[in-house]
Amino acid sequence: MNRTRPQTVAGFFLVALIFVYAFASYLNTSADLLLPIGNITIFTFALVDLLVLGWVFAISPRLPKVTKKDNAALVTASSNPLPPLAAARTVAFALAGSRVGSLLAGGYLGLGIVDFQKLHAVAYLDHAKRSLLMAVLSLGLVLVSIWLERKCSPPKPNISED
Repeated sequence: MNRTRPQTVAGFFLVALIFVYAFASYLNTSADLLLPIGNITIFTFALVDLLVLGWVFAISPRLPKVTKKDNAALVTASSNPLPPLAAARTVAFALAGSRVGSLLAGGYLGLGIVDFQKLHAVAYLDHAKRSLLMAVLSLGLVLVSIWLERKCSPPKPNISED
């Protein structure tokens, strides 16, 4: 399984940003309609961020510790190691979290950009604040997911040719 690259996250972010910006602009100009962002959405996404962060701290003591010393990697196992299947599932979960988070961050930022065009109306100002808050929470999910993925992925083999 390949690690998440910044280009992948940026690609998902830009695709969602362009698509949602175009769709929200169309809805805004044709029907003067805003896509709803409720308080429960913000609360739920903040809870998701906290739960993923909690999972990182919960499994950290169970992961093997890799230390480098004199061009050699030393791996020390934990007394209660995480099963390999659970680590693999966690990496897959983190991969999905980084991609979904980048899609949502781009989408909510696209909504916020549309709202900035009409900030003189109170509804657009409130919607822009909610959109930007959701974009920040989504970027938080991306960062926590990438951190989780890096912690659970096995270290890259050090192949040296002699």
